[in-house]
Amino acid sequence: MITLYFCVVTLGGGRKITAGFKKWSMSMYVKCPYCGSEDVEAVKSWEMPKMGYRVTHYRCRKCGGLFNYYVGRGREFVLRVGPRRRTSA
Repeated sequence: MITLYFCVVTLGGGRKITAGFKKWSMSMYVKCPYCGSEDVEAVKSWEMPKMGYRVTHYRCRKCGGLFNYYVGRGREFVLRVGPRRRTSA
């Protein structure tokens, strides 16, 4: 079992983002940081060679959450990048 640690990071202008960190990965799947579902689809991916990371942008099929998954430099982490779509009841 792998535990993710989340923290809130404040950017310029008072904008806050939630970041999840784990040092080493023992799993071959990505979970949605909003609902925990493993039913996610990769939208696009790119390299950040100066920073040493490979980034994959995901969308959760269950809740619609958008997030980026960063891998590199001996660690990996998830950043929530968009609000999940709310469904009206």
